Amino acid sequence: MPFFSEEFRTKLYFRSPQSVKRLWDRLGNSAFAKKIFSKISENDVRFSIRFFWFHEPSSELVQQWYTHAIRFSFDRSGLVHELQHSSQALQFEPELKNAPVPVESDYIDFSYRLFLRREPTERERKDWLQKLRDTNWSFEAFVSSFEDSHEYRQRLKVEAQPYLVELDQFNLYVRLGDYFTSAPIALRKDYEPFISHLIDKIVQPDDYVVDVGANVGYHALHMAVLVGNRGKIFAFEPHPGNCELIELSVEANQFTNLQLFPYAAGDAAGEIELLVEGNHTNARLNSNPEFASPRAERYPVRIVKIDDCLGHIPRLHFVKIDAEGAEPMVVSGMSDLITRHRPILLFEFFPDFISMTSQIDPQRFLGQITDFGYRLHVVGETRRLTEASTPSQIMLKQKDSGITHVDILAIPVELKGSPFV
Repeated sequence: MPFFSEEFRTKLYFRSPQSVKRLWDRLGNSAFAKKIFSKISENDVRFSIRFFWFHEPSSELVQQWYTHAIRFSFDRSGLVHELQHSSQALQFEPELKNAPVPVESDYIDFSYRLFLRREPTERERKDWLQKLRDTNWSFEAFVSSFEDSHEYRQRLKVEAQPYLVELDQFNLYVRLGDYFTSAPIALRKDYEPFISHLIDKIVQPDDYVVDVGANVGYHALHMAVLVGNRGKIFAFEPHPGNCELIELSVEANQFTNLQLFPYAAGDAAGEIELLVEGNHTNARLNSNPEFASPRAERYPVRIVKIDDCLGHIPRLHFVKIDAEGAEPMVVSGMSDLITRHRPILLFEFFPDFISMTSQIDPQRFLGQITDFGYRLHVVGETRRLTEASTPSQIMLKQKDSGITHVDILAIPVELKGSPFV
């Protein structure tokens, strides 16, 4: 999510109050949401904005960022990562930058939790209270004292290293500094459980599967277990750091049925720029520089057509695509395989990203899938699929959902009475 300009990101992150209410209503009754709510508070948001934007936030701004943190399952460190990389801060005067930090234990306690991930000792709290009384510590100097500490720098160093998570069916390397994907996997020992449940139903022993946008490899390794030694997983992932993690995981599990292609997938072969911001394992193709964040790191990567890479394979049963808006480009670049083998397709449908990255009307893209002879189902987080929907119906469902994207399962029309519905 952090790869676009601030105007576009604000549109994605901060939905209308009605949309936010629908999101909260839907999340509020789930055990998953209760776990999230216990991790971060509105006060965490308020202190974080004070410390990293040097700004006293309004209640509305706190509510916006709190909703965003809940939507993406952030802990305090994940929230701070987003605040640090958001140019929204430029909209506000940093009036607290040189202001003195109040002599209150709340400021000290929060700083230890935020930067060092622990509570201060009684001695540390007393020492800081005395320092704040004796000297007017500005917010900037106070924050710098923690950021420059050996303990904080050591924590960042540790979080950047590959970390092995032991799961039920396989082991997976992640980086704990990645607050979007890796840290939640390490915490909950699963990832996108509704998608995993669907994969369990679809993928069978001996299947051939393509995973485009494999990220750190959770679903790819899960499917490698399901297909067994005579099946094959072809994983496409352009992010260099993610590729390192996937290779480590494949070695740790001694899998011989997963082949990694360290490339982006698209509708033409060549080179393209990959945008990566901070510690995120998500990355986006820079096909539309107008919407690229200036804060993003840029990596030149090879882009390939999957038809060119896998045109020789004898069968293909399932394709999963999560390409941050490049889904239409991916499908176009593997149209021969789709026509020949008729695999089931599962893809993320994020209309705003599709418009920006693939520069195609999102509804038209859905129409192209139906033109291939597929019926479309929206995947719900209740582990149920909707009845088959037209492209226009899906556009309305996504708009009314209050969230930025939905997952679509596309099933060949010749598969009657699908067990997945």
